[in-house]
Amino acid sequence: MMAMPSFVKPYAESVAGAVAVAKAEAAGGDTGLDALLELANGNDEKSFRIAAWFLSTQCTDSIQSGLVTREIDGLHNRNR
Repeated sequence: MMAMPSFVKPYAESVAGAVAVAKAEAAGGDTGLDALLELANGNDEKSFRIAAWFLSTQCTDSIQSGLVTREIDGLHNRNR
């Protein structure tokens, strides 16, 4: 999984649910972080799906449309 740590929790909530994330975090420390990462990255499907999740939930409409139309501004805006 290639994701910034700040996106792991919201992604894990979207694939495993808030209750599972809260349970993972309750373990605390590195154990909790490992459990959270396992929720988001437990198999290839979850690992690779984060790209689509990121595009659809974290990118603005203008960035999405720029990438769809392959406009160079879409790529530049995504990299900001």
